[in-house]
Amino acid sequence: MQIDTQVATGTQSPLTRSTRFTRWSGLAAMLGGLLFAIGIPLHPLRFGEAVHNSPYAAIHTLIAMSLMLALLGLVGVCVRQGERLGTFGLAGYFIAFIGHTLTLAGLMTEGFMWPAVAVYDPAAVHSFDASTPLGQAISLLTPIFLGGLVFFAVGYALLGGATIRAGNLPRGAGLLVAVGAVLYAAGDFSLPILGTHSLLVTVIETSGAIPFGLGFVWMGYALWRRRPGVAQTRAAHE
Repeated sequence: MQIDTQVATGTQSPLTRSTRFTRWSGLAAMLGGLLFAIGIPLHPLRFGEAVHNSPYAAIHTLIAMSLMLALLGLVGVCVRQGERLGTFGLAGYFIAFIGHTLTLAGLMTEGFMWPAVAVYDPAAVHSFDASTPLGQAISLLTPIFLGGLVFFAVGYALLGGATIRAGNLPRGAGLLVAVGAVLYAAGDFSLPILGTHSLLVTVIETSGAIPFGLGFVWMGYALWRRRPGVAQTRAAHE
């Protein structure tokens, strides 16, 4: 009866508005996940000449756009699951949100900083030498960006596990996001160990970015296909 009254008066219930939001966030999640899975494998090697001779800024912009869209999708994922996420899942959401935002900021900063550095001092690109003025400036930002990656990995691992437990969204998607986030962060952390000339850094990142992106596409599709009328009908029978 409540649903019929709302249809007759042209008003929308909170459930309808919430479902519309989650559907659009699902579309953002699908597009963001797809672009992330495409963008990371395109990333060039990290040494100066490779950065200078590649569309480094354009690739980083593409990846940043994917993370912006995925961030909208992340909000929809949390709204859709609600209390079923539980304490650890909700904590995972907030940690993932912070890590996601810091990772996005780091990607945008690197995308325009390193090509400029490569023009004047190719050897300083992705250098961890704190004895130079540039190295000292970068050393101030490094803990923030690395901390963002830790939050990214831990947050999505918790959120993915909570998604598997809750069952509101595809459990396989939660697993892909959890595993993918950890592998992607591991790839970035391997850079100081493997070096800027190592292709393995990108391989490790890609091994995480593809499942992470596909997990977001899968969850986004699950959000997008849930129409307001269907959601109201289910709610009326609960």
